[in-house]
Amino acid sequence: MVFPLSDADAATMELDDYGPLAPPVGTPLDGPMATSGKVFWRAANGVVFTGIWECGAGRMRADFGNDGELVHVVKGTLRAVADEDGAEVVVRPGESATFPPFWSGVWHLDEPMRKVFCVFDFSSLAAVE
Repeated sequence: MVFPLSDADAATMELDDYGPLAPPVGTPLDGPMATSGKVFWRAANGVVFTGIWECGAGRMRADFGNDGELVHVVKGTLRAVADEDGAEVVVRPGESATFPPFWSGVWHLDEPMRKVFCVFDFSSLAAVE
């Protein structure tokens, strides 16, 4: 089933309450951060899944491990700072970014941020480049 979705619909869609941010999704650095979301599709083996996710304002530690993720921001702004080189990436509404497997750093959310995502779990694959 194809699930078409505009940025406007994604920014206003009602989401399920996921509770406070916690590992392995992320580690809040400044106190509790509320999260919500909705999964649209998940592969039978769980290796790929897509949906919408929202997180309250604050800073969170993100450690991707074997997962890679394509994000498309529809509300708020995501400022990500990588651990290894201190490089900063800013993703605003209507923009997308790919976080490769093993990326780690801090996400800064000055206001609640909502993203459409596609997660790729590479832990079951023989080789990843």
